[in-house]
Amino acid sequence: MKIDFKNFEDVANLLVSEVFANLANNTHDNAEKSSVGSGKSIELAIPGYGKEDVKIEVKEKVLYIYLKDELFRRLPIGAKIDPSSIKATVKHGLLTLSFEKKEEKPITINID
Repeated sequence: MKIDFKNFEDVANLLVSEVFANLANNTHDNAEKSSVGSGKSIELAIPGYGKEDVKIEVKEKVLYIYLKDELFRRLPIGAKIDPSSIKATVKHGLLTLSFEKKEEKPITINID
């Protein structure tokens, strides 16, 4: 897939937001992603940045990624993702975000 680099920032923001929101369902094919057991991961290219340059926060179901204190990405977190399970690594210009899906157990409601 080729991306027009004139609009890369807009395309990348949209793409990554869509991927992260839909990743729990594996419904999006436009990002590097993988599955291991109940875990999932995505990779974002951040060439020239190291671990010390990256800050990640989760607020109100949105994951914020900052590079050198500037907002790089704002990613909505899908309802099936456990925010406390999100882990991040930076290696060779790639930011890898891994997370666990919440277990969906059926709930039985008793009728009074």
